[in-house]
Amino acid sequence: MPVMTEDQAKGKTCPHTFSVPELRTPEGVGIRTSGPWGCIGSQCMAWRWRDPKPEQRKPKQLWPDTEDDKVLRTASGPDRGEDIPPDATWLPMTGDEKDGWEGGYWEEPRSVAEAEFEKAKAARRGFCGLTIPPGHES
Repeated sequence: MPVMTEDQAKGKTCPHTFSVPELRTPEGVGIRTSGPWGCIGSQCMAWRWRDPKPEQRKPKQLWPDTEDDKVLRTASGPDRGEDIPPDATWLPMTGDEKDGWEGGYWEEPRSVAEAEFEKAKAARRGFCGLTIPPGHES
């Protein structure tokens, strides 16, 4: 089985289930159907990941072109530049030199970072560990 995404693998038949017999109780009640069954990807103990696990990032901080304290402390913030998405949230600047500064920037929606993470998870590739590891074929 070559390297593939988990969704691609789930569309394949597990080659190790062809000889699995049907199981029934003495009364004839079915416990398990006979093989073959479909691949269950990472739910199988034999599944091995080829790509590293993706990490979820924090939403990006988008900084304005001004350093004017009065503007940065307002609830509405400075004029939104062309590079600032319309759904970004303004976080007004708080704090001072003594205690430190926070805010004074736009933050992209958390949903953007979450969507990137979900896309990376779906693209992560692996393979069946009961087959020859990829790259070791003769």
